[in-house]
Order: sequence, then C-alpha cells, then structure tokens
Amino acid sequence: MTSFFSVPPDADADPGFGLVVYGATPAGILASVVAARAGLRVALLEPSSHLGGMATSGLCATDVSDRRL
Repeated sequence: MTSFFSVPPDADADPGFGLVVYGATPAGILASVVAARAGLRVALLEPSSHLGGMATSGLCATDVSDRRL
C-alpha cells in the first residue's frame, strides 16, 4: 500500500527523516504523530520557545490590541 507517508523501499539503510514538520502548531503536532504512527522517522521543528501555536499561547496582540474592549 502506498501512501503520502511512505518511504521508498530502495531508500538508504539510514534515510534520515521521512518527514520534517516545521511549526509545532496543533496541525504540525498532529501531522507528526500520524506520520510516526505510520512508521516514519519524524522531526518536529519549532522556531519559538513553546509548542502549540495560538491554541496554547494565551493572550497575544490579537486579543489585547483594542483597549476599548
């Protein structure tokens, strides 16, 4: 069965990562989990100091920019 997450059978013995995900947002985390469960070696990269994106960041500029509210 071939899927988006499959590694070619003729890949080197150490193919590195089958998938590299940039951005540990909820979608990036889920893509990483699904790929790992499918058997790929996954690297999840996040340029900031925390995971989860807007879903876990708490208040940000979009929440507090209008002081009248």
